[in-house]
Amino acid sequence: MHPLVAIIGRPNVGKSVLFNRIVGKSIAIVDDMPGVTRDRLYAATDWAGREFTLIDTGGLIPSATTGIEAEVRKQAEVAIVEADVIIFVVDAKSGLDEEDKLAAELLRKQAKKVIIAVNKIDNPDDIGFTAPFYKLGLGEPIAISALHGMRINELLDQVIAHLPPEKKGKPKQEKIIKLAIVGRPNVGKSSILNAILGQERTIVSPHPGTTRDAIDTPFQYKQDNYLLIDTAGIRKRSKVEWGVESFGVIRAMRAIRRADIAALVLDAEIGVTEQDMKIASTIEQEGTSCVIVVNKWDLVEKDIAEGKLVFKEKDEGRKTKNENQSNRESPLPNRGLLISTAMKKFEDHLRSSLFFLNYAPVIYTSALTGQRVLKILDLVKAVHIERNKRISTSELNKFLASVIARKQPPELKGRQIKLFYITQVKTAPPVFVLFVNHPDDLPNSYQKYILNSLRESFGFIGTPVTIKLRERKRE
Repeated sequence: MHPLVAIIGRPNVGKSVLFNRIVGKSIAIVDDMPGVTRDRLYAATDWAGREFTLIDTGGLIPSATTGIEAEVRKQAEVAIVEADVIIFVVDAKSGLDEEDKLAAELLRKQAKKVIIAVNKIDNPDDIGFTAPFYKLGLGEPIAISALHGMRINELLDQVIAHLPPEKKGKPKQEKIIKLAIVGRPNVGKSSILNAILGQERTIVSPHPGTTRDAIDTPFQYKQDNYLLIDTAGIRKRSKVEWGVESFGVIRAMRAIRRADIAALVLDAEIGVTEQDMKIASTIEQEGTSCVIVVNKWDLVEKDIAEGKLVFKEKDEGRKTKNENQSNRESPLPNRGLLISTAMKKFEDHLRSSLFFLNYAPVIYTSALTGQRVLKILDLVKAVHIERNKRISTSELNKFLASVIARKQPPELKGRQIKLFYITQVKTAPPVFVLFVNHPDDLPNSYQKYILNSLRESFGFIGTPVTIKLRERKRE
């Protein structure tokens, strides 16, 4: 693993601007409003041939003891403990702050190299503004402008000079399974990530919009390497406010595109909403494989145990009662059977709503209790294998012969449609090319018949499959 360099500082001193400047691209959301970054963001970068991982953190307010600010402080403190070198960013324009002094006291206890970066010195005449920060007792401050890129090279020279010695030999490049955790706000995406990791990697709050950036976390499970990507909740476009929230939604959509597999998280109590369908459609259109995670299943089981509603359905704020509502207070025997019935009922509802993702496996979990949470990764691994599966041309053409034998292609406009052969041209996701004498005339119904038969024969669970038609004349 690369050495870790953490960027620490109070809110609105320019940490995310510096993070993006060093990494060389806009990963962290930047806004004039304080407190935009909340969780830890990681990005690999390098300077003068030395590779390291940079960590952006939320605004560190050491005096905060409650609310979101306290949760952000905890995330920053984890980054401080993890880091090999710390960049402590302060604001030249607002001067030395009491929170800066408290943060410096916290950093001195870590016995790690701390580099003070006095930001927002955009003019050489303003160098004198660094003087007050000598009082922090953390060495000589470096005057920088993250916005304009001034003296960033001096800062990075200091950083790499204090990194641990570089290990000899080239690291082995291992396959990483990229998993994006996506869904509407408040379905439990961050809770699922934290339950998988066994730690508070991202802040969990009942308030929508707590997660803003797409949070990347490397993780190893059963000798497989994963990159877990937690994302902002994706609301209806009409309800998304311009600014921080809209940037978070854009990054969530990009996360779907760059992931191998998306875990679409649904709320067991609410059911499939119109917005869930839109997110699912995006997953399918991007060619990303998918597992469907029905979270908060413990609430459904609790309702059954108490003889109450099995699950409620809600479509963007409107609740509807199901047929079990009338028996809400009556005791229900055989709880296990009822849970299975509820699961079957939910899946029927899910498959009806997300019919275009009928190939995606479903798992019922509770991030709160940890129920079946790690089994999500077992399912993801199985889908990853299917996504990368390659079928030989000889097997495919035996398959094609059996498909034609069961059901001949129809005649159209007096012409007999002939299927010559099929071959796989791509994996991740799988793409097949079928050679036909009249590709424009092959009905969609017959193409679906071939696709369904392909899945029956070879699986491809959880992954989209594309069949492209190519024209070929028989010689």
